[in-house]
Amino acid sequence: MYFRRLETFRAAKADAYMREMKLRQVRVEVEKAWRDRQFDKVVKLYTSVEHDLTKSEARKLEYAKQHQSS
Repeated sequence: MYFRRLETFRAAKADAYMREMKLRQVRVEVEKAWRDRQFDKVVKLYTSVEHDLTKSEARKLEYAKQHQSS
């Protein structure tokens, strides 16, 4: 019983760590795309992690959606 709970705990920690690493990588790429006004790329990147965005990042996503090339 103890080892099963420990395994579940460690798996959850590993998943959270991987999600944080992906989010960190996306944020770095978004910063460059935002500076270069590549709104299509901003939308693509932020959409991939939309459930983890801060309020300001969500507003950036909305702005990018309005200004992306059609």
